[in-house]
Amino acid sequence: MKIRQSDINGIKVLDVEGDVNMDNSQELRAVLKQLVKDGVKKLLVDLSGSNYIDSSCLATFIEMRKKMNEIDGNIYISSVSGKVKGIFEVSKVDTLFKIFSSKKEALEQI
Repeated sequence: MKIRQSDINGIKVLDVEGDVNMDNSQELRAVLKQLVKDGVKKLLVDLSGSNYIDSSCLATFIEMRKKMNEIDGNIYISSVSGKVKGIFEVSKVDTLFKIFSSKKEALEQI
């Protein structure tokens, strides 16, 4: 898994490439925790480069949603498709986040 960070129009964007699973979700969690600690209020996680996530990734997103709420921030997710979309839907985690079909759409609407 690779994580690239950028700032676009006041939004911190994380591009996640590769599968996110129990073996590497702690890396994603550490990056997200640091961003919350740094006071980032608008965070977009783009999953266009990910074909698979597991429950550890979902747990990380849920934990970070709570932490973002504590600082009046928001975490958004974009480019969820295929297996990843199915995992979000089956687990009902898709009801907890604003999920955009693309990074472009997210950046236009956030």
